[in-house]
Amino acid sequence: MDADAAISRIMEGVYISGAKGATDHPFVLSKEIKIILTFWDKQPPLVTLPFYHDVDVFTFKPKLPLANKGSIVKYADIVHDKIIHATKVQRGSVLMCCEHGNNYSAAFAIAFIMKLKNWHFEEAKKFVKDRRRVVRLSHVMKESLMQYEQILFPPPPEVAVKEIISQKTEKLDDSDSN
Repeated sequence: MDADAAISRIMEGVYISGAKGATDHPFVLSKEIKIILTFWDKQPPLVTLPFYHDVDVFTFKPKLPLANKGSIVKYADIVHDKIIHATKVQRGSVLMCCEHGNNYSAAFAIAFIMKLKNWHFEEAKKFVKDRRRVVRLSHVMKESLMQYEQILFPPPPEVAVKEIISQKTEKLDDSDSN
């Protein structure tokens, strides 16, 4: 089976695949998939999702990598809530997919793990990558996840104040040298 079609279990009730994996009807039925989350920066590839009874399909268009590094921040909480709803309320599973299952869906899985387990980016990335070896995050996705990490784990106020003072001092030093 090629990597795009492979479906990886990230944790109980949460799976990632490429676009082809979402068309695996026996898998979707056997794992009681309640929600399929798809992530496309342009038109979805020419894969038609079969009609699934009692499965909701949500499509996110993060507009990456060119336009918006903040897409993880914009959609992460929505994705988190949909996964929690499917796994806890509906007692089912979630399948996240993007074109190849190695960038967008992996990034949102990492963001989900960061929030769920209260983990920093590197720890969550390792967790997901250990379960889906084909993860290859783009530079923009990494930056977006690090931005999300700053939201989840803001620096203590005294550190933030020191950083602001340091930045202002650097700007003053730069202007003095000109």
